[in-house]
Amino acid sequence: MKFSRRTFLKSGLTGIVVLFLWAILEIYRRMIRPIPSPLKSGNNIPTTSSLTPQPIYLPDDFLNNVSNPGAQISSYLSGSSQKIIVFPLNKTWTLEQQVKLIGMKNTTVDFNGCTLRMPDSCGFTPAYDRYALAVLNSSSCTLKGINLDGNRLGNVGNDEYGIVIGESANLAIQNSTFHDFTHHAIVIYKNTPLLEFDNTTVYDNFGMNTCADIYIENGTTDSVSFSNTKAYRKFGSGNQVFYVNGFNSSIDDVSAKDVRVVADYRRGKHSLKNVVTDHCQMVIIIQGASAELIASGIIGTNLETAHGLDSGLYIYACTSANLENIHLESLLSVKKPFGLRFNAGAHKVMGNNISIKNAYTACLEYDEVGESIYLSNIILARDFPQTLGYSIRVSHCTAHQYIKSLTATPTDMRISDPDKFLVVS
Repeated sequence: MKFSRRTFLKSGLTGIVVLFLWAILEIYRRMIRPIPSPLKSGNNIPTTSSLTPQPIYLPDDFLNNVSNPGAQISSYLSGSSQKIIVFPLNKTWTLEQQVKLIGMKNTTVDFNGCTLRMPDSCGFTPAYDRYALAVLNSSSCTLKGINLDGNRLGNVGNDEYGIVIGESANLAIQNSTFHDFTHHAIVIYKNTPLLEFDNTTVYDNFGMNTCADIYIENGTTDSVSFSNTKAYRKFGSGNQVFYVNGFNSSIDDVSAKDVRVVADYRRGKHSLKNVVTDHCQMVIIIQGASAELIASGIIGTNLETAHGLDSGLYIYACTSANLENIHLESLLSVKKPFGLRFNAGAHKVMGNNISIKNAYTACLEYDEVGESIYLSNIILARDFPQTLGYSIRVSHCTAHQYIKSLTATPTDMRISDPDKFLVVS
């Protein structure tokens, strides 16, 4: 078969066009084809954030017969990341130095009931290092099951502390006990947002006049919560359970026995609820002009008295206070002067459902108050002779005080209001 020159040229052009189109399709196909994975299907490696680390169980003989447990625990735990570490059960170590946990991230440490005990005549230097445990520059960590023992009887006249937390965020302290420290058992400093304490027991921490079980001095953007806190004294009375000279605390579910003051507020905005006390001297004192408190579900029974602690609940100064469902009952034998007392610095105070029993001088005391306080649903009861003390005493006030729905037992209550500032409806 013969091809003319014209036919040959025509068929050649057609072939070139076909080859050109095929090349374009191949390039396009390769562009949209996915890059093959070097891993077989079903064996993809999860991201770091989705990994659940396997617990590391420390052996039963961990730190047996060592002379420096504080240094070794510090070295082992500091810098931990993405770990779950479980200590052996119920071990006790007497510290030769402070345990410092620095730079931990996304780590859970279960101390499993282990005790870190301060030595006799603790001489950690410098003096501000006399904490059993310091947690610094750490984030997203949980510490639980720890028992810190301050060895109070071995440190009479000595300053030593429990745990200090600073420059750390999103920490949880769970199921832990802090006891027998001559100074604060728990100290919270600045740059500590999102701290949570759950199931905390503090007891027998006293020795210094300024000693509090839990000392909070955090910053304006920090926050701390306590749930299920138990505080008691077997020896002496100590001072405050909570000394709050910081900001944004939330305290829920407190059981306190034989302590002086449950909560002392100096500044900041706070909430306190579901508190039950027995044989305490004062449940709440607010004495900071910039303090704001919402308190509810407060039960103080068998209230005792001491010098300077003459009230069950005392609002000396505040920016605002809202009191709801409060019951205060004093022991007859101690002749506690006041149940609920307001002083000149009280501002924007409201209260509802408040019952007070057996305050010797006055169940309700208004002393030099210059701003109206609004109370409702008030029940006052006194088992003292009617000629002794008052149900309500209003002294040197410069503003009317309002009570809506007042019940008194006996019904012939005594009110001292020489300047006629009390308005009852």
